[in-house]
Parts: sequence; structure tokens; C-alpha cells
Amino acid sequence: MDLRAADLIPELELALSRPKLRLVQCQNITENVIQALDKIQEHKINLIREYTPKRIQPVFKDFAGVRDSKIYNAFKNGKVVYLAKYTKKQ
Repeated sequence: MDLRAADLIPELELALSRPKLRLVQCQNITENVIQALDKIQEHKINLIREYTPKRIQPVFKDFAGVRDSKIYNAFKNGKVVYLAKYTKKQ
């Protein structure tokens, strides 16, 4: 699996196109990731509030991908995608 800026996907494709690797399966699972983030949103927020000092909570929220965080918004607007690729050595 790979989390990557959408504009860097061609670089990944080139790396995976080496003669000794064969792409078996490729799936964009970004929408599934967004749904999972939404599903555990409240739990993550509660944990961050309870265990993280207030001054660094924004950093933890970004890392956790809560709604309106940089990473969450990047998933939503398509600037970052989450790919599941399965390659096999030939």
C-alpha cells in the first residue's frame, strides 16, 4: 500500500514497471480510507483531547487524519491518494 501525492504517481508507476516486477492488482482505496477516517473520527478526537497537551493537539489531529485536517482534505480533494498495489516478481 502506498500513500502518495497524486502528482507523484507517475514516479511510482515507473519504479514498479521494472522488468522483474509484474503488476498483479492495483486499486485506489482512497474513498475507503476516507470512510474509515469518518467512522472513527469521534473516538480519535476524544483520545487526542484526553491524552495530548492542548498546544500540540493540532499536530496530532493532522497525523490522525481527522476531518478538516491537511491529510483528510487532501484525500477529499484528490491531491493525495491511497493505493493498494500487488506486484509479483517474474
